[in-house]
Amino acid sequence: MCTETFITNPGIADRVEADVSGFQEYEYTFQRTPDKTTEICGILKCTHSSTFTLQDILNTNHLWVDVHDQKLQPSVGPFIRTLVRITQGSPHVLKVVLNFDWKEDVTGDPKDVSRKIAHQIHMLVRNSMGAALFLSSLLIVLPEFVKVADVQLAMNYPSIQLMEHSERINESEAKVRETPIEGESREPITVENYLDRKDDRVSARISVLTRMCTVRYTPILYYLALALKNEEYLPSTGMNKTTSQSIAKSDPYILACVDKPANLFRIIMLARDYDIVHRLVIVVRDEAKQKRLTTETDKFIKGLNDISIESMPKVLTIEETWLLFKKECEGSVVAVDLHEDALTLDQDSDDRKSALETLHHAKAIIWGFESDGIPSTIDDLATDYVQIQTRTSLNLVAAMSVVLHRRWMDANDKK
Repeated sequence: MCTETFITNPGIADRVEADVSGFQEYEYTFQRTPDKTTEICGILKCTHSSTFTLQDILNTNHLWVDVHDQKLQPSVGPFIRTLVRITQGSPHVLKVVLNFDWKEDVTGDPKDVSRKIAHQIHMLVRNSMGAALFLSSLLIVLPEFVKVADVQLAMNYPSIQLMEHSERINESEAKVRETPIEGESREPITVENYLDRKDDRVSARISVLTRMCTVRYTPILYYLALALKNEEYLPSTGMNKTTSQSIAKSDPYILACVDKPANLFRIIMLARDYDIVHRLVIVVRDEAKQKRLTTETDKFIKGLNDISIESMPKVLTIEETWLLFKKECEGSVVAVDLHEDALTLDQDSDDRKSALETLHHAKAIIWGFESDGIPSTIDDLATDYVQIQTRTSLNLVAAMSVVLHRRWMDANDKK
């Protein structure tokens, strides 16, 4: 059975067209619509339809995400994008459940309710940059009292399966149900608390309770991807519980090339979690961008009320960053980037040790701009390269979350 998804959003169409080459072996094709009189930008076709029933997906899923507030749903799209990009092999084997676990006002016109939920699903696809469309076994559990038939009439994503809410859905809550506060720093997660191993299958269930949850949970996707590849390495159940503060003295400079304020805020929050704000350098393209992001940084940090002046991150231009390196950074400078000489994190026993040792002894770790990577002026200073094995490149914040967590775990294991 062939599934055809008619894409009307130009941005989604552009991204799907760019990504589809990596999925052609799994029976995906994309075709532009030549007729300019129609709203349809292109058609994503897949000749492989899901062989799993709703109950299969519900009972043997690899990832289950509970979203308890519709305001937090926009953060799930990038999380799904990371899942699709970080896993290897056929996306058809991935079984994913998104539980829209919030109360929806259904007292009004049912058509308005169904259109609202259909829009939420559209935003999920949009925020995933179309990656959600490459999951043939993506199941969305609708809010209570919302009908599948009504939503199906209002949405145009036939590959996404829908299910009505039932009490049984919430019988098994997320393994670790936290009550975090928005804007509060958190100690890095212990991945093992979120992974469930049984019957030769690894799965994870998480709850999205703040806008930072999906960023903090990104390492779970990394280890889930390793497990799906049958890699030997999985996080140790006996991992040292040393806190992030105890390894702060050995922390390198953390350099992130940033264009978007939204990325800026998430990066600062990550740096707080790992207690490395004092080592964080935000690299910007020019003085105009520097002025803007410095203002945004000051405003954001003042709103947090818990970071001292000594812990403020630096916001530097490319040229200023180069001067900082020359003055203060002697030793290994590691660029996290796709490179022919890059060591792949956890790829095999040899590379694993080399990549982790390289990160552990780094005096600086650099992530490039999302659009065009690490500026050549700074890249010339790199002594080593480390990459994450992925289908296609991860976004900046996801890549930082994986590497910082992996380095933190390695440092704790050395204690």
